[in-house]
Amino acid sequence: MSVCSNQKCNKPVGGFFQKKLLCKNCKNRFCPDCFFVDPTNMKKSLKIGYCWEDLVKTFPALLNSRPNPPSINEINRDLSYIIPISDDPERTFNKIRILGKGTSGTVYQVYNRETNNYFALKEICLATSDRESIIEEFAKSVLSPCQNIVECYALYKYNDFYAILLELMDVTLTDLFKYWVNRQEYLIAYILREVTRGLCYIHMNYNIHRDIKSENIFINNRGNVKIGDFGLSAQLTKERDYRETFAGSPLWTAPEILNMSRYDESIDIWSLGIVCFEIAEGKTPYSESRNMVELRLNIERREEPNINSNWSPQFKQFVEFCLRKIPGERKKASELLETEFLRNVNEAQARQDLAQLIFYAQSVQTNK
Repeated sequence: MSVCSNQKCNKPVGGFFQKKLLCKNCKNRFCPDCFFVDPTNMKKSLKIGYCWEDLVKTFPALLNSRPNPPSINEINRDLSYIIPISDDPERTFNKIRILGKGTSGTVYQVYNRETNNYFALKEICLATSDRESIIEEFAKSVLSPCQNIVECYALYKYNDFYAILLELMDVTLTDLFKYWVNRQEYLIAYILREVTRGLCYIHMNYNIHRDIKSENIFINNRGNVKIGDFGLSAQLTKERDYRETFAGSPLWTAPEILNMSRYDESIDIWSLGIVCFEIAEGKTPYSESRNMVELRLNIERREEPNINSNWSPQFKQFVEFCLRKIPGERKKASELLETEFLRNVNEAQARQDLAQLIFYAQSVQTNK
């Protein structure tokens, strides 16, 4: 008996009583939970449809219609099912080097001595983070069957630490900036489309990432672009469809957070716009601000930022859709996917050139 092609599901597929559910695009086999009926199928046959990733690619507008938000009780029930592995991961993995240090832990490149595979391991000390937030961060990663979110494999608990085992990516967008001299617009469009797809999935499930920035956008040497680090993310619920807590990295933070106002998932769209500006101009807007008060005043007093006229009208429009001071005027992630800037991406060429750029960056780092 085979298993579901969704790597984060792996339910058994097959047997006498189970339908053969093959995605129309990728032709892989999926269980009923990971298979979606083709909306254009007049007879609504349950056998004709797509996996989640190909459904999003084929019908991005469907992301506008999402299920009702979960209740607090439903979320707590789901979190209660997560039981960490009571073992020190160093029994299985060798630490190679530190990949980065964030607000919620230190991330290492590790090597599995049994399988000879490499991973990322995020080590979180209980002295600086509470158990509930760690479990929630793990849940938001592991329960996201989306190719634009960094994959999550296991949660460990040992001594006074938790550790999350993650897919190893090759570089962050921040790393890439050092070697990406000629920033071709078709490559920018591809990267932003992949990030926007990830945000679509996050927002459709009533989550807010709250820390979208170039440092949390990861790329591998196959040209895959993914969102990572859910350490500051937040869940919206039936009982509470907004948030008020300050979170995020200041220069990427939306005005409503700086003003201590209520906010929703549109703050991630503002942060996406800041990433666009950073890619296009080589810096974030308001980067000269010396503190939070000055940053807030600069945003209030100045016009909404936009990129210079050297870029295409389509790219400029995309940035304008993101960097609106009034949250309700920003486009949703699903609407951004319908913009001209993201609709006409040359994916094959972009992935190939992005992979070459990463190879160059790694070779330069190796020879230093």
